Amino acid sequence: MNAEQLRLHNIIQKRLDNHESIKAVKNIHCHPETLKMVLERNQEDTVSGCAARNKNCSPETLKMILERNNNNDVSYWAAGNPNCPPKEKIQWMRNNGYITQEDPQKHIIDYSGKNEDKDNDNEDLQLLKNLLR
Repeated sequence: MNAEQLRLHNIIQKRLDNHESIKAVKNIHCHPETLKMVLERNQEDTVSGCAARNKNCSPETLKMILERNNNNDVSYWAAGNPNCPPKEKIQWMRNNGYITQEDPQKHIIDYSGKNEDKDNDNEDLQLLKNLLR
């Protein structure tokens, strides 16, 4: 860690959920290990949410958060981080109801060809079909 990263680490290490700690974890120079340290605490506070949003947060740390399967702000911000592994993000979203799998029985597809007659009624569509032949 360089001097700036060490200074940020020392601020965050105090474990305070205050303005100074929030600014430190939002800082673009905050070291990935410092962000990991915050997120390993498994707390739902502003500092943790900001750490999960930081683009320096490693994919492994974001994966750790989502594997806890919590439906909270920290997990939400981790899933929104561009470094978040897609597989874990999708699984977390499924587990917490953000996305669901469709039931194929809900959809009815008309294979009878009845809609083709309606296409013939439209002269413009028929002209286009003739041009494409």
